[in-house]
Amino acid sequence: MEVRPPKVRALLEAAGVKPKRSWGQNFLCDPGVLALIADATGAGPDLPVIELGAGLGSLRQYLLARGGCVIAVERDRELVPLLAATLGACQKGTEAAGGSQTVPASRQRRAAGMEANEARKKAAETDLGGMGKYAIRAVAEDGTEDEVGTEDEVGTEDEVGTEDEVGTEDEVGTEDEAATEDEAGGGAGATGTHAGGARMVRAPGREARLSILEADAGAVNYQRLAVRLACKPVVCGNLPYQLSGRILVRVADQVASVRRAVFMVQLEVANRLVAAPGKRTYGLLSVLAQRAYRAEILRRVPPGAFFPRPKVTSAVVRLQPVGVVREARDDRRLVAAARAAFSARRKMLRNSVAGALGAPAEVVSRAIVSAGLDPRARAETLSVEDFSRLGEALTEYRLLV
Repeated sequence: MEVRPPKVRALLEAAGVKPKRSWGQNFLCDPGVLALIADATGAGPDLPVIELGAGLGSLRQYLLARGGCVIAVERDRELVPLLAATLGACQKGTEAAGGSQTVPASRQRRAAGMEANEARKKAAETDLGGMGKYAIRAVAEDGTEDEVGTEDEVGTEDEVGTEDEVGTEDEVGTEDEAATEDEAGGGAGATGTHAGGARMVRAPGREARLSILEADAGAVNYQRLAVRLACKPVVCGNLPYQLSGRILVRVADQVASVRRAVFMVQLEVANRLVAAPGKRTYGLLSVLAQRAYRAEILRRVPPGAFFPRPKVTSAVVRLQPVGVVREARDDRRLVAAARAAFSARRKMLRNSVAGALGAPAEVVSRAIVSAGLDPRARAETLSVEDFSRLGEALTEYRLLV
């Protein structure tokens, strides 16, 4: 079946919706790149895919065309009805033609606009039990939030780290770039949750292989979803620039519940994901990601592939689990050691760790030496395994719990 991504600009204009710059909304429009991402996920009938930042459904069509079961995660309340309507309109077009044609773009826009208006009025929340093997129930505001998790269950920003903990402002964005209550719909909507938890809806006209989760992409509980899906899902998406660090760290934290991940990120972030110790781009994000995944840059993507055009070049990266199994306690110590070491990047290891932990430099030095490391070294020269040993040593010296 031929797949054509929706006309993003026309659909947004017809619905009176503008891309939110503060949310880093740059919609991917290039068919070749969309196909590349879908292929890299390995999506198929037996492999569910969680897409973060679903937008208007461009990538979803390519995933569904490969027979995948897709859970589309979108935080923007203005885009959720558009996403559902657009995908519903496309499905109706292919069903009417026996699945061999794509609905014309002009008709697609009209249908999407009409259904989006209707969806806004109803904001229907339905039972998604019909997904069979991949059954996930809707979360209504009647107390059934247990099915996909409440805000506490899917995680908060404190659990995955602040912008200072995962890199520079350029990597993950500043506080000013975060969405305001007005943009998110106010109140709990700013975090993608409601009084009854995250909201799951089904796109009009779609078969059970597609569901839409209205939630913060940075707070998805992959472990919980993997249990519901009865298998490890693939995670993919065009990540908002100011949230990329937070999302990447969360996906790394829950690697045991993820088969692989394929993301569009800022090229600078991609370079950090693949950087080796000692390289200029190697930093805390490199360590936190590489402790869980082996990263590979699949393609650089120019600004012209998006609407609106970003000011920087992007890249598609694939993250494959490294297969190293650590006890949760050991992993926490590794992460704590890395955060302490990178707390003052330009300082020697003993000084940065001592400052972060509030411990005497001489005690920290002894712990570092016991780990087989040089107290005068700098954090960017240490490998993931070095940080693992450092975490163990700091624990033995009672500097970490």
